[in-house]
Amino acid sequence: MQGCPQSVKVDVEVSSFGKGYSSPTNPGERVSCVWSEHVMSLSEILGEKRLPVIVEMSHDDVVPSCSVTGFSLQQPMLLFREVLIPKVFARNVVCEQRKGQPASFKDVGPYVVVPVDYPGLFRLVEDSEPNDCSVTSVANIARIMPASFLSMTSVKGYVFLKRRNHTIVYEKKDIIPCFFQVHNIHEDYVTYVNSRKKEKRKLMLCLRCAVDGGEKEVLLPYETLGTFYVVDRRKGISKFNIDEDSCLHRITEFVPLLEKNDVTRVKLVTGDPPSQECHFTGLLRLCHVVQEHTVIACTVSSKAPTIFELSVRPHPQFRVAFNTADGQSERVLNDCLVFMKHSFLNFTREMKVRRDYEIEKKDLRENSY
Repeated sequence: MQGCPQSVKVDVEVSSFGKGYSSPTNPGERVSCVWSEHVMSLSEILGEKRLPVIVEMSHDDVVPSCSVTGFSLQQPMLLFREVLIPKVFARNVVCEQRKGQPASFKDVGPYVVVPVDYPGLFRLVEDSEPNDCSVTSVANIARIMPASFLSMTSVKGYVFLKRRNHTIVYEKKDIIPCFFQVHNIHEDYVTYVNSRKKEKRKLMLCLRCAVDGGEKEVLLPYETLGTFYVVDRRKGISKFNIDEDSCLHRITEFVPLLEKNDVTRVKLVTGDPPSQECHFTGLLRLCHVVQEHTVIACTVSSKAPTIFELSVRPHPQFRVAFNTADGQSERVLNDCLVFMKHSFLNFTREMKVRRDYEIEKKDLRENSY
């Protein structure tokens, strides 16, 4: 009697970190380990073993390689750390708008997963393709007086150079697009060095800010033009009406809306997109929030390791390695541990692509032929 293959899914989020990694063994060489004879689920491993630990999928579970990325789970992997982080699940969106008709939005590609501590900034999108409603002058930023704002263009400003007795000397220079923390208004003489290294003194009205995490003081003249977005507001200070399209938001600010089942579309303004191909458009429909139990892991072989995230579920089953079987395998393991220590934090904060892998039982798969 022929049976049909029974399958379940394992959710995996993959990164392209590790491309620059080099191994002491020959390309394609398999890491040799001494394996346990019985199999365990991820939750059982987490309950009984102390991470990091090397595992490999049970030979009874068959997982085809991803047709998009070519990534395979049928290889030794290093379970590095258990995490429980809230994430926002989103879909890439394409905006289609015909003349005289309202815009329509279409989901494309797989789920994109955005952890709540993702450092990028988003802009709310209503019923049409987002228009540019940024603040265009430092004078208007000063009227709003936010706690911080983002400049998307290079601007001319005066950067702290040195302190001479009771005088601060600035350097007039171009400031690349960056994040500004707003302090106060400076209306006084400014002593500065120009591009010709000549010192000058001029009465100016400026916005006093800090860049580089507050390490460096900058003066921005009121007449400076550019493309600016408000990031953090000060409550009860601004007398200037702020257009919501001029404001950027962190992903955490959208969580309360999603908990109320409000459909929200956002556009990524600054931040890294997913490293894996997913038809990324920059325009996302935020779907729901999940506090997911996962394990951060990486492949263990002589090839460049791939860091990925596994959902903790009853399937698939794994065998645990007691130890590595030779010196070369031990060196590969040590290199992978170093790689994970450097990559773990960045990986947990990056936007990733969710892939579902079908897991089939080997015996039932063979009976189906």
